[in-house]
Amino acid sequence: MKTNKLNLPTGLLLILTPILFMTAFTLLQMNFEYPDILRQPGIVVMKKFSAGGVELIANWYLMVISSILFIPISVMLHP
Repeated sequence: MKTNKLNLPTGLLLILTPILFMTAFTLLQMNFEYPDILRQPGIVVMKKFSAGGVELIANWYLMVISSILFIPISVMLHP
């Protein structure tokens, strides 16, 4: 089997990215009632978002970062 210098980083990303994504998703479920809140009127969502403060914004950033990490995974897996 041919080894590649990207095997270890790819493997680590394949393990850590889903864990990070699920952690962010779980935090959003606990703190923001996501995704059920998307069925609420906009004013309810905005009030809940405003009440969430910095912690909720950090949760959203964590979700975005974990989603973006799937891009280098797909590039590293391409032959």
